[in-house]
Amino acid sequence: MFTIANHNTTKASAWLPQAGNYKYHAAVHTIDQRSIKNKKSRAKTFREIQEIIYSLTEYRYKNKLSPNSIQYLEIQKDIDYLSKAAALLTSYNDEQMYSSSVEYGLLNNKISFGIKALHKDNKFDSGSTKYIASYANSADIFAKFKLLERNSYIFSIQPQICIHKESTTFQELFYETALLTGTTSTRGKFTLIVDSAIALGHGISSNAHKKRYYSFTVSESIKLPYGLMLTNFSKYYLRNNYGSTYNDTIYEQLSIAKEINFDTVRQNNFTISFGYFWNRSLNYKNYKISGTVFSIWTEI
Repeated sequence: MFTIANHNTTKASAWLPQAGNYKYHAAVHTIDQRSIKNKKSRAKTFREIQEIIYSLTEYRYKNKLSPNSIQYLEIQKDIDYLSKAAALLTSYNDEQMYSSSVEYGLLNNKISFGIKALHKDNKFDSGSTKYIASYANSADIFAKFKLLERNSYIFSIQPQICIHKESTTFQELFYETALLTGTTSTRGKFTLIVDSAIALGHGISSNAHKKRYYSFTVSESIKLPYGLMLTNFSKYYLRNNYGSTYNDTIYEQLSIAKEINFDTVRQNNFTISFGYFWNRSLNYKNYKISGTVFSIWTEI
């Protein structure tokens, strides 16, 4: 499971569904044992810091230090520093994430509308209460407009409103605009599909107006015989005011997919995909998670 501080990271595609058709997508991300061990290591350090903070607080209380004394203020500086370090350690505490989306095509494949939803469970071993458990929910409402299409490439633009709510914070509202491009090329039995996107987003609610982000996404897929497809997906985020561990991140995913047809003319089908993901902070190398991802999508 991976952490995104404001909205869903479901892959955006420059291609729109056929007019009158629905495109559905659903995915489940689960962290692996390496990520669990990483969280346990950080949790151990977290508990050690909490013990030091408790000792400093007790020392200040037992010695009845004056709040205006130099020693009291020095201890307070240490407590503030340690508290920030402890809060940092709880980053990347993802456990599992569920995401889904639906998109509907209109006006001769020139416009589509859709919604994306995400639910994320977090868990971190804090020691005294055993676990810090929390969740995050997101909902994105978007429209997609085809700007230009030729035989092998397409350009689209996608504005969207992003609603984000965590268990420990108030609801936040964001606006994002993304420019999407797609190209295809065929050589023999193989087809290369490249999807890319550049997005700019910013907070529009009072509690998120200082937050800004830029993202760049590239998805490279190779269609193989027998309905197989290999995909390499990357998404880079540059954020402002999201916290040092989340200001610069990269998400990467490798997956293999299989198209399953309901009929011989290949008009009704769905695709299942299984892969592995890595999500990490570019500012702190120890803050990262990885695991498996299973997804399914179809257009009907």
